[in-house]
Amino acid sequence: MSVTEQQSRAEGYLERAARLRQLALGTRYPEVRTRLLMMAAGFERLADQVERWEDAGLTSAVAD
Repeated sequence: MSVTEQQSRAEGYLERAARLRQLALGTRYPEVRTRLLMMAAGFERLADQVERWEDAGLTSAVAD
């Protein structure tokens, strides 16, 4: 996987996180809001992990 593909994957996760946060702001149900925010945090962690793999030169681990 190329650096561009990795950045694209990380950016995609961050975009999903941002969308989930938008949805959380729009709901009136506290439990749903909490779950959406937890999901957003998970996508942010995934983006961070992809970037760490790239920094460590483990791009083949991501592609497998």
